[in-house]
Amino acid sequence: GWIFALINLVAIVANVIAHRAAAHPRHQLLAAITLLRGASLALAGLAGSFSPALIGFLAFDMGFAVSEPMFLSWTSERAPAERRATVLSMRSMSFTLGGSAGLIVIGLLARSQGIPSAWIVSGLCLIAAGPLCLRLARSAS
Repeated sequence: GWIFALINLVAIVANVIAHRAAAHPRHQLLAAITLLRGASLALAGLAGSFSPALIGFLAFDMGFAVSEPMFLSWTSERAPAERRATVLSMRSMSFTLGGSAGLIVIGLLARSQGIPSAWIVSGLCLIAAGPLCLRLARSAS
């Protein structure tokens, strides 16, 4: 029960951070948060005990709670009005499909190599995706 309480507390803190971060360039924040999420998850996988792993997981979760609304608003601002609903629906569907496929792959990796290995690989994938957020600004121009 207390882990769910911590997750909810992290969500509240993330909302405050997201609100204050709104004044900064979103593509730079999204890149930084993606890199931090990847590092937090990889470090959680490398942790040798429960407490550091929990802290890494909570930092990862906070990063998601900060970046998701930023990404959705960035997408909404850049999609033409007549296509906005379609773009956001496609993004949601891609997120769900990618998440489902990712969970299967991560689950298979966790079964064969262990949960820490799956978290490390997932974190490294996020770290590799971080620089792509910087390309968002270039592609939108």
